[in-house]
Amino acid sequence: GIYNALCFVVRNGYPRMINLRALTMSNVPSSDIGLLLTVVFGISATFFWLSDVATKGKDHASQSSSRRNAGALSFLLLGAGHLTMAHANNFQDLLISALFFGFGQATSTGLRTIWKDEVRGLLRCNGHGEAYRKRMIRILA
Repeated sequence: GIYNALCFVVRNGYPRMINLRALTMSNVPSSDIGLLLTVVFGISATFFWLSDVATKGKDHASQSSSRRNAGALSFLLLGAGHLTMAHANNFQDLLISALFFGFGQATSTGLRTIWKDEVRGLLRCNGHGEAYRKRMIRILA
């Protein structure tokens, strides 16, 4: 529960946080909020191929290591975005935060899907039924 809540905030909370942070800053016009969100989602859509580093490797151990590294990089970039946004004083600071968020989102694209597929496969190998697998995947989603 707590893990899922934290992941949800980190993964999906930054667009709301950018909106709220920009609205509380008197020196950032509300018309610039759309630009900030365009930067975030534009970078993540343009550089989604960065997440492909997680699938590189010849065997399962090296693929697992690559995924862990991609996850850590994504976590660091998203964390840097939150830190930058927390200390932002103007539009340029928020723009830097948006860049971090965009690249953080780009590097994590597809990692959850790969992880859920692996868990589903392990549950299948261990003989768990379809209803149990669906419940577990819902918990991990």
